[in-house]
Amino acid sequence: LYSSMSLWHTPLAGNIWIRRVKERWIRWMLVDSSGDAHWAGFKLRSKFVVPEGTWESFRLGVNLEVANIPHGVEPASWSTEIRPIVGYEGRRWVFYVNPILGFPLSGGHMTPEFEPCAKLRYDTGLGFGIGAEYYGGIGPIDSVEPISQQQHYLFLAADLLSGPLELNVGIGYGLTEASNRWVVKLIVGKAFTPLRAPRHQIG
Repeated sequence: LYSSMSLWHTPLAGNIWIRRVKERWIRWMLVDSSGDAHWAGFKLRSKFVVPEGTWESFRLGVNLEVANIPHGVEPASWSTEIRPIVGYEGRRWVFYVNPILGFPLSGGHMTPEFEPCAKLRYDTGLGFGIGAEYYGGIGPIDSVEPISQQQHYLFLAADLLSGPLELNVGIGYGLTEASNRWVVKLIVGKAFTPLRAPRHQIG
């Protein structure tokens, strides 16, 4: 959300599930408005979730992440985040909220930043789901920026719900002056083991 360029976000992800712990490493490639591709760093994520069946419809977990992103994309090249996962999964409807805290590990500013996101999706019954996603960049928790300087995005998104790949595509609109006006995203993932696991991540 910190890029000043209009970018296509294309993370290439690999997943490994070990019981209820998911390890994911993500390599970021960005394509700017001129069509040029740029290396945009990597992220390592570990996801811990309460086993399915603990509650009938509610889901709970947490993501822990360490990232190295170039300064042209995010202010701090090294960072980490804590991403709580709170969700509801019905027969057709899914709703998830991630109240994220991001912690810069390099640069002069080391205060945690609040970056909430949410997802609402409807299962069409045709192997894919459609819905809305929200992403926010509120800023440092000790000095919340004015709304006009915050970043808020609303996406129309679709997910592939069956098949060999995890696929999420969306087109988003920036709701504030500090946001990019239009953003297109594409997330492709591949699980390396056949063990089925819940898809809690808002990408």
